[in-house]
Amino acid sequence: MRSTLRTAILATVAMAALLGAPLRAGQSPETTIVVAAANVPDSLRVALAWCRMRGVPLTNLAILDDVPTAPVVPIDAFRDRILAPLDAWLDAEGMAERADLIVWSIGFPYGIDFASDVAAAGFELRPPLSPIASLTGLTFLADAVRARDPRRYLDLRANGLFRAPAPTGGVPDSVGFRRAPAGAATPADRYRLSAMLGYVGPHGSTVDAVLAYLARAAAADGTRPSGTFCFMANDDVRAATRAPMFDRTVAALRALGLGAEVLTKGTGDQDGVLPRGRTDVLGVCAGIASFDWSTCGSTFAPGALAEHLTSFGAHFGTAGQTKCVKFLEAGAAGTCGTVAEPYAVPHKFPAPWMHVHYARGCAFAEALYQSVAGPYQLLVLGDPLARPFARFATIDPRAPSTRRSWQGTVAMHSAIRAPDGATIAAVELWVDGRFVATSPPDQELAFDTTACDDGPHELRVVAVEDSAIATRSVATLPISTRNGDAAVRVTVPRNAPPAADHIALRGSARNCTRLEIRLGTRVLATLDRPRTAWSVELSIAGLPPGPLPLHARGIGRDGRGVRSEPFEIVVPAPR
Repeated sequence: MRSTLRTAILATVAMAALLGAPLRAGQSPETTIVVAAANVPDSLRVALAWCRMRGVPLTNLAILDDVPTAPVVPIDAFRDRILAPLDAWLDAEGMAERADLIVWSIGFPYGIDFASDVAAAGFELRPPLSPIASLTGLTFLADAVRARDPRRYLDLRANGLFRAPAPTGGVPDSVGFRRAPAGAATPADRYRLSAMLGYVGPHGSTVDAVLAYLARAAAADGTRPSGTFCFMANDDVRAATRAPMFDRTVAALRALGLGAEVLTKGTGDQDGVLPRGRTDVLGVCAGIASFDWSTCGSTFAPGALAEHLTSFGAHFGTAGQTKCVKFLEAGAAGTCGTVAEPYAVPHKFPAPWMHVHYARGCAFAEALYQSVAGPYQLLVLGDPLARPFARFATIDPRAPSTRRSWQGTVAMHSAIRAPDGATIAAVELWVDGRFVATSPPDQELAFDTTACDDGPHELRVVAVEDSAIATRSVATLPISTRNGDAAVRVTVPRNAPPAADHIALRGSARNCTRLEIRLGTRVLATLDRPRTAWSVELSIAGLPPGPLPLHARGIGRDGRGVRSEPFEIVVPAPR
């Protein structure tokens, strides 16, 4: 190795050790964890589809067993059967400090009954607090949930990420997500953003509807759509609650060069409920109990956000009031609603300037959690990574040829072109969804290939913008590594017959003491001391119909891991 390259590698390793971790800002797939319920096949189907749409590594897919599927569950069931298994998975996969966003697939409860925590704490719930919290709200406030401290998670100022306006008025500045906000002194101040891809069930959506609106949202990233943000004004208390914030929000959006209007009941043909006759709606901030989008003659622009302040917008246990998912089904990328009576308290709903954070380039989840002070009751639905107004850098990874396997330590550099007026603060290297190193943009990154399995991998270069929002831009590169003498290959099987309960997999192995068939990190089948030519019966019970992405992982005699090329099986639909 040339001395100059060795010096660059040593300097990069030292810098990575100094920085220690990816910058805690901005949203992108490698810091996102998608959670599916193993006992709900459509949960895994939706999770896998969204991972494909968003480029979330399959190693970031957590599949939980024995998930309670009632619409509302006691908080002990949430803590013991959902939160604790997820925590265990994060610890086992080394992702506890890397995961910034927890995304729940369908198949999970939308509501959490925390009455037992309140009783144990010895205090009485009084309005404006009501006894049902949301799945996403208590995931965001999970440290307080683990501590069994309802006073903390019910506090309507619990969100240390909330950005209130300055005393002089106006709209607060926007920032990218930081798990521990500025000034945080204790672990109690840490957060993970959270959202649910959809709710399927009575008064909710269908699986097909969820997949359709998620696909629309993913396609809108970075498109910077034109249109109008609409703030609905009528004489209902639901609208009046946030109306005093409308004018400053409209002014901030117009200062960004975007359309924004307060649409007041009785002005022209407007009814103050929904925008009427608009074909380019970028956002809706409404306040009404019931609506029918199909009657307003308006359409959403790609990536739009829409929500309405009302009591039961995400209470799917009642037919009363229109559910917020109707905005998603009409074309919006993200929405939210409360799961129980909120008493028209503005702290429980996003401030209208959520749309300003979004228009400045924040992802939906970042924009929302900057805008709601007390989120315990708010269910966040849709695509949390939606970023139609983000400006992305162009990344050209400069690396050794990928036509042959990499060995030892490899030095990389990337040519990065930042958006006009922007600069890059740091470059990160991730392999198969796991953080490897970081450095300033003008230095080489060192990748020690002996630290990962032999075989194919996805290498991901992330450029982090030097700004408050810290937008993360991503480029991927398929590579292969080889530092040992073990090898694994799989023969892709033909489709199983409709009545099959298993699929026979075959392949070859060299110098392996164990073989596993994996979906991401989940082991579906094992084979000890595989022969040179091996076969294994893979049970497909409980797996969703359609293509399923898998790989084989072997353990070599030297203890090193080795991966096969990824392959797909097609699970037949049940008769």
